[in-house]
Order: sequence, then structure tokens, then C-alpha cells
Amino acid sequence: MLGLTSGKLFSKQIFASSARFALRPTTAASPITSLLKMSRPAMIHTSNNLRVGKQVPNPENVPVLPMHKSVVIQDKIGLLLPLSLLPIVGVSVFYGPQPINDLLLGIIFPLHAYNGISAVVLDYFPKRRSPVPNFIFMWMLNIGTLVTLYGCWLINTNDIGLTAFAYKLWNSDKKTIEE
Repeated sequence: MLGLTSGKLFSKQIFASSARFALRPTTAASPITSLLKMSRPAMIHTSNNLRVGKQVPNPENVPVLPMHKSVVIQDKIGLLLPLSLLPIVGVSVFYGPQPINDLLLGIIFPLHAYNGISAVVLDYFPKRRSPVPNFIFMWMLNIGTLVTLYGCWLINTNDIGLTAFAYKLWNSDKKTIEE
């Protein structure tokens, strides 16, 4: 018979759960509290006796551990470099040129720029997908960082220092207008 189905095709739990929700008065907080009371909310009915093998954890809740200790150290350095720039730039702004501050600024700022640009290179040219452009751009970045460190050292030792140089550069328009 085409239109008749037996009641055994449907689970008794589905009817019981739908009857339980149908008889409950609805308020604005009742759906939220019922979700909070559920130990394992699911969109479809699942039971432990149907599961085969070990339960697989949710990938969003599992922390991803780095493969090497150097990755952890690199991440910590990447977080500490911008934090160390804050007091150094603050001293440069409020106290003017200081030799030790200029030396620290000449070291930390190029390393901070290296860290940021290397993240961009690794995002756009991952080593696995494009090894040749990654190699070329990373070596260009390494050489550029070394040249920048050397230039900052020259400005700090043979010239007036980075802070005074930046001050002169900032106010160079005003002097040409006054003259």
C-alpha cells in the first residue's frame, strides 16, 4: 500500500522530543536555556551506540602546536619587537637625540621591518608552492636588512644620529620656506 507507512519507521525519541517541546510554554529565554542545559547539542539525533571507533575532536577546539621550537621563538620575537619600539620612539620624541636610544632604534626598527616583510613574502610565496620566488625574495630581504642595519650604524656613528636626522628631515620644508 502506497500511502500507508508503519509507525516503526520513525523513532520514538523523535516523537517524544517534539511533544516535549510542543507542550513547553515559549519565552524569550527558554530556547537559550534549553541549549545551555543540553550536554551535547546536535542538529540531528546522534547516539553513542552508532559511533564506530574513537571520537574525533572538533578541529576548532584543538590547539595547533608548532613543529619546531624555533617557530615559538620567532613568534615571541615578532610580538616583542613592536612592543620594544614603543618606549624607544617615546624617548626619541620627548627627550630628543640620545646616543644609546639611537643605537637601539637603529637595530630594532630594521629587525621589526624584516619580521613584517618576511611575513608578507611567506604569505604570498610559500616555500612549498613556489620555492624559487620564495628563495629570491627572502634573500633580497636579508640583504636589504643588512644594508639597512649598516646604514643605521653609519648614521649613528659618523653622522648626527637617527633621531636628529629624522628631526632635520621632518623640518626641512620649513627652513627652505623661511630662507
